[in-house]
Amino acid sequence: MVKKLSIFLGALLAVPCLATNGKMAGAGTAESPWQVADYEDLKAVGLGDYSMNGHYVLTADIDASASRNEKNAADSTAGFQPIGIAYYGTEQSYFGGVFDGADHTISNLYSMSTDTRSTAMFMAVGTKGVVKNLKMSDCFISVKFVWAAGSVAVMNFGLIENVELKRDTVRAPVSTGGVVGINENGIIQNVDFSGVVYGINDRVSVGGIVGSNTGTKSVIRNVKVDADMRSTYYGQKLGLVAGDNEGLIVSAEINGILEHGNRYLGGVTGYNTGTIDSCVSHGSIYSMNENSAGLVGYNSGTIKNSSVDADTVFGEYRGAAGFVGTNDTTGVIENGFAKTNVHSDSSGGFVVHNAGIIKNSRMEGTVSADSFSGRLVSGFALNNAGTILNSYSKANVDAFNNLAGFVFRNSGKIDSCYATGHVNNGNKGSGDTYGGFVGQNDSTGIISNSFASGEVVGGMHAGGFVGVNKGKILNCYATGDVHSYSVFGGFVGVNKGNIYYCYATGSLEKITGYDVSYTAGGFVGSNEGQINNAYATGNVTSEYTGAGFVSSNSGTILNAYATGKVSGKVEPAGFVGTNRKNIENVFFAGKTVASGAELYGAGCFVAGNDGSVKNALYNKDGCGFGTDSTVDGVAFTEMKNASLYKNWTDFDKYWTLNDTMSYPQLVFTAGVLPEIPVDDPPIKVKSNMVVAKGANGVKLYGNRRNLQAMVTLSRSGMTNVKVYNLKGVLQKVVSLGKMSEGVHQVNLSGAVEARGVALIVLEQNGKALSRTLLR
Repeated sequence: MVKKLSIFLGALLAVPCLATNGKMAGAGTAESPWQVADYEDLKAVGLGDYSMNGHYVLTADIDASASRNEKNAADSTAGFQPIGIAYYGTEQSYFGGVFDGADHTISNLYSMSTDTRSTAMFMAVGTKGVVKNLKMSDCFISVKFVWAAGSVAVMNFGLIENVELKRDTVRAPVSTGGVVGINENGIIQNVDFSGVVYGINDRVSVGGIVGSNTGTKSVIRNVKVDADMRSTYYGQKLGLVAGDNEGLIVSAEINGILEHGNRYLGGVTGYNTGTIDSCVSHGSIYSMNENSAGLVGYNSGTIKNSSVDADTVFGEYRGAAGFVGTNDTTGVIENGFAKTNVHSDSSGGFVVHNAGIIKNSRMEGTVSADSFSGRLVSGFALNNAGTILNSYSKANVDAFNNLAGFVFRNSGKIDSCYATGHVNNGNKGSGDTYGGFVGQNDSTGIISNSFASGEVVGGMHAGGFVGVNKGKILNCYATGDVHSYSVFGGFVGVNKGNIYYCYATGSLEKITGYDVSYTAGGFVGSNEGQINNAYATGNVTSEYTGAGFVSSNSGTILNAYATGKVSGKVEPAGFVGTNRKNIENVFFAGKTVASGAELYGAGCFVAGNDGSVKNALYNKDGCGFGTDSTVDGVAFTEMKNASLYKNWTDFDKYWTLNDTMSYPQLVFTAGVLPEIPVDDPPIKVKSNMVVAKGANGVKLYGNRRNLQAMVTLSRSGMTNVKVYNLKGVLQKVVSLGKMSEGVHQVNLSGAVEARGVALIVLEQNGKALSRTLLR
């Protein structure tokens, strides 16, 4: 006996055989199936001479309204007695034949269990059983106290296909499904359900198609759902397709609403340990607690080629996300897209907690929390301890405290990602940690090849890219303006880690409605770590301790420059406000001006120096504070004079200077930081079902002399591969002609220079599809 059956059915007493009422024509064979012509015939299926392993076919539509007037005193069941009930508690209750609805409709079927057993049209469809070509409408299935329920079957081990259910209502405490309660290693395909599904008595596993999709061989394929699904307050594992999933759910299109569950809610499934592929959810989610999301509440399996396009994902308390609530250590999400509005404390636009792998995924919409108490909100992931690759968020983030455009707290790896939405705390001077890309990057966190372009507004510890950095950041940039009250920077607010090959172009100012701001740096507000190969071009306006590059330095700054305008009245400075440690190979080419009649402790390069400054200079034409005793000033027109830099350490390695430049520039700015192309959403929905759009990209193999590429295309078109050198100069164009969708082997031998970093750009129809660095 199957384990599930023993749990749910076997412990209960068998019910005596019921009388056979129908008189069906046919022999019960495939060639001559028994003909089910009316409600009396339907009640006779599986009884007496009508075998549970026979073949049946509907010959007419059946109105089962009479079931509402029927009662069975033996087991406190009202209405229709499920097929197989006569053998309840034994394997004989499994239907092992073929039930062919022949596109006829069974309507107004009523079955209600007020005692301790399940109900449905079939008790169970066995491993050899088939239910197909059936329509049901306006049916009511209810279990009051325990176990499972579904319109078609309590349990399915076989095949249910080509079934359409309209306006059905199913109610039960556990494993409640619009079609099947429990699908255990069975197949459900080509099914359309619209109706109401209720989870009652604070139990688990409620779904629009199945309550529980159990077993790694279970398949739900090509289904449509339009469900109104609700649960009592403590209900868990709720999904508009399946409450929980261990098998495969592929090609599902979902509409409807899911509300009032406690945790693990999702547009497809609440709890996934299996595989979800090519699913699209338009269903809105309203949750009372955590791990609630537009597609999946909790994932430790695989999700790919799927999307959410819904109005709202709402968490009453905390932990809502547009796509997945928690992606655990074994979870993989690839080619996911969420377009929705997320509102909850401790929420992420795409995922709340990621400890697994997310790649090629997108978020668009808004992420918000209540204006004052709202906290811990981010545009893509709230917490990342795993890996996020080639993904972006365009979501605007609006709440009060601890906000970020992409990930709030990162202790994992983020590569080739970006955020373009704003981060705004409602123009409040209080609150902590705001980042255009990441709020806090922990000591184990690594961020590379990424950027943020949105405006950042936050109380303190705000950065255009990262609020507080304790880890590593390399090959990244920020372009958004930053408005804050204290300790803020165009790139990072507070740096205690390492920053390499990065820049910021946004301007810094106080928060609207506030009179002053403190400790503002064009690149970093306060530095206690290492900065190497970086620059800032934005203007800095701060009444107290503003500086063009770093306001307060207790770390190391190497190979850096600033070009913006610095305005302030207390200790403003061109490059660094206060230096307590090491600065080398740097310059300030911008302007410094007093913001009022009173000026205190200003410096053209540094306002206060208790550390070491080596190989540094500033633009004396731009200084409104007189001279600087720490660093030499030169005329702006002289800043391109190569002789000024002859003693700088490794100048030729890190800098470039020619007659067209007004001052030296860092080599890395010329091409190693390409913008990631903004492509169409990765998922397309065709009218008949869901079709995924594959990722575009180039994988490189071999050495430079015999360089091969595997080119993946999601569409056909005129295709080129372009090769750029480190300075961004186009070296070669390899024309591939018109290429079809799919994977292609391409020979790039001789296309790349023998030495140096190269940027490989895949282009189709004049549009960049992907960029790959060859080091």
